Amino acid sequence: MRLLSQPNILCLFLCQALFIITISVDLTYTGLAGYQLAAVKDLATLPYSLITLATAITTLLAAAIMRFFGRKRAFLTGAFFAVISGFTTFTAIRHNSFILFSIGTAFVGVFQAFSQYYRLSAADFVRNEEKHKAISTILLAGVIGVLIGPSLFNRFISNSNLYSIGNAYLTTMLMGLLVFLIILCLYHETSEKQNINPVKIPKRPFIFQAIKQPIYVAAVSVNAISYAVMMFAMTATPIAMMKTHHDIHYSTSVIQLHMIGMFATSFITGKLISRWGKSNVIFIGIFFDVLCALIMIFLQSVLAFFIALLFLGIGWNLMFISGSALLARSYDSDQKYAMQSIAEFITFTFSGIGALSAGWVLNTYSWTTINLCILPLLAIPVITTLYYRHQKHYEKI
Repeated sequence: MRLLSQPNILCLFLCQALFIITISVDLTYTGLAGYQLAAVKDLATLPYSLITLATAITTLLAAAIMRFFGRKRAFLTGAFFAVISGFTTFTAIRHNSFILFSIGTAFVGVFQAFSQYYRLSAADFVRNEEKHKAISTILLAGVIGVLIGPSLFNRFISNSNLYSIGNAYLTTMLMGLLVFLIILCLYHETSEKQNINPVKIPKRPFIFQAIKQPIYVAAVSVNAISYAVMMFAMTATPIAMMKTHHDIHYSTSVIQLHMIGMFATSFITGKLISRWGKSNVIFIGIFFDVLCALIMIFLQSVLAFFIALLFLGIGWNLMFISGSALLARSYDSDQKYAMQSIAEFITFTFSGIGALSAGWVLNTYSWTTINLCILPLLAIPVITTLYYRHQKHYEKI
């Protein structure tokens, strides 16, 4: 929390909290709204998958805007799309339009693409040994978003009626406007620390550096699979709970607890990394994801959903912060924007695939099948992290 004394990091911290409030609306209600709007129920999670697919595509554009126009203008652009998203999704539900609703959720994906650079931007302003602490600090803002978000948008909702749910999307408009104002008034373009990458590698064409560094391969795979697994299970959770006849308010509470696990874990993740190293914390995160899958395979009570989704959030946090810390140390300053954009593109492409496939797998097979699929996916970051650790030129952690 000491890093919050830096004005730009404090600004990014506040924007992250508002972003989490925004995205929590979609985490909680987009699956349910999509299920009620879609004529073909297999497409129920399409709107949510478009959030992550739009995020994946926009990360490349966001990096270009940051490089040529600065981070401030880029973050203002993202906030503008949050306002547009809230208006579009609210209007779509009022007019019972699945297509317009999908477009509106894609716009919030654009906002998410820019917001994902909050943590990496914060890491660029600190020394190498503090990068994981800066990332943890920014993600810790999610706790504020999780605690405030549901109580805020639940004021707009009286029941599970589609039109009542639509009112929650007004929160997106408000949060986007607040982010815009905070960035406009508080964020200042400034020089960043230049000693970003202690891993010195020969100068080669960029693409070969990106795909061959063990540290970069491990970072990207950990981030991508942590998101894919989380989205695959979490997106289907509200629908799975509805199918098992659990009340919608339980669904809201389960997602809220899941998000608390996602962000409150940041209180200790930085300390764990400092003590045990990034790769060991990655393995602990994978272990929590495995526990989540096993619980959901054998149990489907309300309590089981609560515990499993909490573990899923904890696992995501441990993996994502550790993976992001590896990513932040895998490039030189002149490679920063390109390397970041490729990593984010891959991460959110996997995330989008996870969200899109969740509805089809749930309706075609079962909730148990979704959790069975998680286990082999988690083998990927295990392999790449072990490969990174056992290279002779790996960064000692």
